[in-house]
Amino acid sequence: MDFQPIERASGAFQQSLTAREIGQICRRAFGPAAVAASAVELGTGMYNNVYSVKLAGRAEPVVLRVAPEESRQFRSERHLMRNEYAGQPWLAVIAPLMPQVLAADWSHEVIGRDWMIQTCLDGIPAPEQLGAYPRTAWSAFFRRGAPAVGSRRD
Repeated sequence: MDFQPIERASGAFQQSLTAREIGQICRRAFGPAAVAASAVELGTGMYNNVYSVKLAGRAEPVVLRVAPEESRQFRSERHLMRNEYAGQPWLAVIAPLMPQVLAADWSHEVIGRDWMIQTCLDGIPAPEQLGAYPRTAWSAFFRRGAPAVGSRRD
């Protein structure tokens, strides 16, 4: 697997997975024959570790999000990913603008952390491009529930 983690200090809040762990997660989610061809840690997550994972035989990459170990979380942060997952039915009206959950696991059987795999949305993440737009246009961007800046739907 072509694996590109972000190097961090051993005491950093976010801790990268290993290539082996990502492979184990993919097999849990997609079956024993699933092969992760590449995994790139994106670094756009401030809380979760976020990876773009390309699977052999699948045209589109998937997004793997991994919560921090519970011992690294504040009490108020515990199970944020589980809460996000549980709240999705309440967001049905904006479902077309959101990634779909393909797999989620809170068992800690594969790795000692919660994780979720989602579809990858078209476009450029807002934190990477929003600053190029005049600040006066930002409210309209957020008000319309727009897809990522630079996406084909813009």
